[in-house]
Amino acid sequence: MKRIWIIILTLLLVFPLAGVIQETASLKHFLYGNEPNCAYDNWISHLAEGIAIQGYNTYAPYDRQTNGFGDFVVPNDDQLTAWNYIVDLFLAGSFDEAQTAINNVGFPYQVVLFNDTDSGITYRMLREVPNPEYYDDNGTDDTYDDENGAFAYGWG
Repeated sequence: MKRIWIIILTLLLVFPLAGVIQETASLKHFLYGNEPNCAYDNWISHLAEGIAIQGYNTYAPYDRQTNGFGDFVVPNDDQLTAWNYIVDLFLAGSFDEAQTAINNVGFPYQVVLFNDTDSGITYRMLREVPNPEYYDDNGTDDTYDDENGAFAYGWG
């Protein structure tokens, strides 16, 4: 019996359970502010910069364009097929199955049920997880405006 429990625990460590993320927070602060009740906040700051044309994006002086901060993946046929399947599951309300499919193909996305404290509305999201390898100091010595992590796929 002890051996069976060891095998089960090992399998749980090797194959983590897919789970839908549930967050209760201010959607406004998640999108463009500080929201400690979310896995990450200030969503707008993680967008890729300079991915279309060098010097294309024009930002206010407090957020200069940083070419190479984030990326956009043009999906190939296999990725499009997998993404369409995930979106179909998501739209059908099969959130656990959608998250399992995301995990199986390795896309950096999460299914999130987001309870907005500002409006009382629960939003369902396919949310990209920022890639921590990207870093943007915004051209200043101060660390308060630094951005850690950007979206690498940029599919929404």
